[in-house]
Amino acid sequence: MRGLSFHKPETTTILVADDDKLSRHMIRMMVEHIGYQVVEATTGEEALSAYETHQPHMVLLDAMMPIKNGFIVAQTLNDTYGEACAPIIMITALGDKQSIAKALNAGAFDYVTKPFNPHIIRNRISRLIDLHFAHHMMDQRNHFLESLWQISHAVNSTLDRQKMLEILTKALVYQLEATSAYVSDLNIQDNATTILATFACKDTQVDKFETDYYVGRRYSLVDDYPDAVSLLLNSRDGYIIRHVAEDQISEKELAHLVPYGVKTILHLPLSYQGELLGYIVVWNTTQQYDFSQEQLRLAVAIANVAAQSFYNATLYEKIQETATELEIRNHELDAYNHTVAHDLKNPISVVTNFASLAAIHAREDEKMQRYLDRIQSSGYRMAQMVDQLLLFSKLSDATALLQPVDMLEAALMARSRFEHELHDYKIMLTIMDDMPMARGHALWLEEVFANLIGNAIKYRDHTKDKTHIQIRSVMVGTDAVRYEVQDNGIGIKNEERDQLFQMFSRLDSTPADVKGFGLGLSIIKRIIDKLNGKVGMDSIHGEGSTFWFELPLAN
Repeated sequence: MRGLSFHKPETTTILVADDDKLSRHMIRMMVEHIGYQVVEATTGEEALSAYETHQPHMVLLDAMMPIKNGFIVAQTLNDTYGEACAPIIMITALGDKQSIAKALNAGAFDYVTKPFNPHIIRNRISRLIDLHFAHHMMDQRNHFLESLWQISHAVNSTLDRQKMLEILTKALVYQLEATSAYVSDLNIQDNATTILATFACKDTQVDKFETDYYVGRRYSLVDDYPDAVSLLLNSRDGYIIRHVAEDQISEKELAHLVPYGVKTILHLPLSYQGELLGYIVVWNTTQQYDFSQEQLRLAVAIANVAAQSFYNATLYEKIQETATELEIRNHELDAYNHTVAHDLKNPISVVTNFASLAAIHAREDEKMQRYLDRIQSSGYRMAQMVDQLLLFSKLSDATALLQPVDMLEAALMARSRFEHELHDYKIMLTIMDDMPMARGHALWLEEVFANLIGNAIKYRDHTKDKTHIQIRSVMVGTDAVRYEVQDNGIGIKNEERDQLFQMFSRLDSTPADVKGFGLGLSIIKRIIDKLNGKVGMDSIHGEGSTFWFELPLAN
């Protein structure tokens, strides 16, 4: 895991506090000879102020300074900074046991009496500095491991991807002392990215960052974030930091950043098994703020853990979707079996019963004609149901090679099935003669048009003088076409729309004389889904309906 080692700082600073100029000079010479940087103070007050400003790694403190002596300064530093206080070496001419005990009780780590041996004091300084850094790095490692374990445990405790990402963004904001964070997925094929989860601190300029508004929003990698993928793929250290005032950022991206006063942006890739799944973005609005090396190490480690959790949660989500789809198909299969056992039994019984009666009354022509009509009617319904059930069952597992389809020809072929009904009921059916070609399956699309025309005829409004059916097309953007079948029939009530396109669904408002099995629209939806399209309808009850489906435009 790159970038996760802990090191000493490049510069080691030692605070020397002594009211004697000669002593300060001698100590400075020794300390700088070792390679450390020196900050001087001549009084206890100066020493406390210099410590707060420079945060030194060690303090060499004269015990006998005026006003605030070294004992008071040592006690004050330990009271203020506690375990984080740098080690203190007390230097003084006092060599009695009482003074030594007083120094140690005040928080001094060691005690050197004047005049001191330069060789001894250099060794003590070096030894204490090494111990201090070893202790500090151990604390860093412990804090790092504890934070990482807590966050890892939290994000791995759920397979709910949304919940996991919400935990992740919140943890990053608090651990990095940031303003806000969000997680997005990547769809390289579509050149798109979608925000999946966000979190923003309260009482900040990014408090306007409305999380509910942004979650689910889709952005273009070409137009909105043109540099996102290249930045993430080239992040050698596992992260990229950009400063809004210094780095080159596209105008489109600046439009997302400037309204919230963002100053610093941290990008963390979510990569698993060599695949870039998404990314994390952390914002800070603090002027001149940058993330510390400890924070960056933790952020990279969290992103590495989160990437696997993100992969697992996404995989689980897909498994759940597949399981749901299988459950729906099993339900449809059960419904199919029920229909075969129940609904087909009645038409077949009618056929056989009336055939028997026809044989008995074979010499009575009038009755024979009536019985034969019933036989034909029931036989037609039975054949129609069988055909629709067979088509629906075949569509469940069928795959089609998508090819350019002449939609005008498909509509005309479907129209030819209803010549008698159109003539008998005086229905006017018009078809747009310049409909563009779509990518699909010709026989399936003919079946779609046939079902929609059949429904328009079946649900015509008998109270109207004429029935009109119109088939037309409109472009949807530049790469898709919507095909519409509009009628002036009885229409559909708003409360019944949710039942459409469901298998074996018959609306409560369906007239009693309208025969059907509730299969036609479910077949249409299954076909259009197979062709990577969309299907829907618009209707006003009592005025008519427009059923439509969208398909990719054929090149």
